[in-house]
Amino acid sequence: MDQLVARRNIEWPTRADFIERNFKCYASSNIDPVTVCFIDGSILNNRPFREAISAIGDHPAYREVDRRIVYIDPDPAAAGTAFRRRSPGFFLSLKSALLDLPRTQPVTDEFKWIRDYNERALKFHEVVRNVRPSISARVAQSVTQPLDQILTADHIRMAREEIATMASRDTGFAYEGYVALKLSDVRATVSKMIVALRGAAEQSPFFPVVSAIVDAWALESGATYRGYWPQGGSPDGSAKAPATPNWIRFLQAFDVGYQQRRLRFMVEGLNRLYRDSDQSQHVNIDHAAINGLKRGYYDRLGKLNHMPDISPVSAASYDLVDRLFGAVPTLGDTADLERYARQFVNIHREDIDRLIESLGADLNLTAVAGKIDILLASTNFRQLPASAHADFLVDYIGFPFWDVLTFPISTWSTTREVNEIKIDRISPQDAGTLAEFRGPQALKGVALGHFAAFLSRGYRENDYLLGRLHGLDRLIDIVLSSANIDANSQKEEILSMKQKGFRQILNAEEKHLPNSAALIASIRRAVDELNTNYDSGSSGVV
Repeated sequence: MDQLVARRNIEWPTRADFIERNFKCYASSNIDPVTVCFIDGSILNNRPFREAISAIGDHPAYREVDRRIVYIDPDPAAAGTAFRRRSPGFFLSLKSALLDLPRTQPVTDEFKWIRDYNERALKFHEVVRNVRPSISARVAQSVTQPLDQILTADHIRMAREEIATMASRDTGFAYEGYVALKLSDVRATVSKMIVALRGAAEQSPFFPVVSAIVDAWALESGATYRGYWPQGGSPDGSAKAPATPNWIRFLQAFDVGYQQRRLRFMVEGLNRLYRDSDQSQHVNIDHAAINGLKRGYYDRLGKLNHMPDISPVSAASYDLVDRLFGAVPTLGDTADLERYARQFVNIHREDIDRLIESLGADLNLTAVAGKIDILLASTNFRQLPASAHADFLVDYIGFPFWDVLTFPISTWSTTREVNEIKIDRISPQDAGTLAEFRGPQALKGVALGHFAAFLSRGYRENDYLLGRLHGLDRLIDIVLSSANIDANSQKEEILSMKQKGFRQILNAEEKHLPNSAALIASIRRAVDELNTNYDSGSSGVV
């Protein structure tokens, strides 16, 4: 870029800002990005499944959706294809390294991840379904008004606080493991906030140092779980419960993840209303009303998801971070990181206490929880049946029980929807309506090591046209699958739809494909001869 700017004799006034904004990780490691060699990521990223998977769960859906990944595989290997068994020679190894590997990246790992994710999602929903009657009964005990009535924000706050106390008392050993996980998550949140205020990257060597110091402080200050029985003292009734312990105050101040999970669970409850309306469990549900409710909760969830990053930070927090973490520890200091962290806390305990208190005030999660109570109380539930209103309150007020049961088995991000992700492939092997033009054998460009189309316009036209037809065929199959329409029961309508689409594609492309007159004529005959006994292909590879 510098050479280009110099060659064109123009100015680049924002060069320093561009480097600072886009290459922070290099600056944090004392590396000048100008001296770094970069390589085009598309070489190893032609099938960006991991990025697509990451985006799916974070994308809000304001109406009922079917989460799917649709990918194109123009030349899939047929099942049972034989592979070379002899050891490759020098030139074959060179060809494979330069040509074969970059374009034949396996996606097995991503498929396995999605399969495991779907299994966890099914387990999550099974747990929720099985324990709903019990939690509904406990919520009914804690709320003095009928659940199908409108509750004020104060009623909702008192009910959820009482349920939280019941969950800590009634879930036994499960609660201890649950709180340990939450506290670990919260300590990581605090560490990330401090590192960000310090101006360092989360991947930098500075993060483990800060994390060890926060862990040591939590152990020293009592911000670790040590048992708590707010009503009736200890289990044997021999002692009265102490004042609110530090670990509870620590969670109340920094447990953003809990608030995120609760709102996400509310969205899941609204998704369940879509399914229940189809199954007549709730009658007269207005889907437009559910869409409006989802939008409101997603808006609140979006603010929570970015809260640790965008929350205004006070000058006191900045000053304390600079005072405590301004100096980088030496290599000798961090050789025994636990010992260094304990010594650091012993020396700076009062300043760390003030920093934690200041950061908690900056987040102000208590106010956030109150706003969610108000949001729920102000929701116009008159748009929903009374039974749906009651289920919605059970989800929110009874969430402490839900969270104890589901958080330990939820290894995904707390901001993700817990819904099954389906995968569909668009390929000539799966598009079965035009049987004569199905499969890799119908393609011309696969010859000569997949370079034949570079040498022939006719081959390129052949593969381009079949690609459009196969894409239409598969997309219709995918929509039918998503809508739960049985293709066998409506063969004539579906076939008519596909015939119409095929003809429109042929009419639109014929004038642009001068070398494909014979191909187009044969495809037209195949379209005209279609009958209801066709292979609809497959939908939902995973």
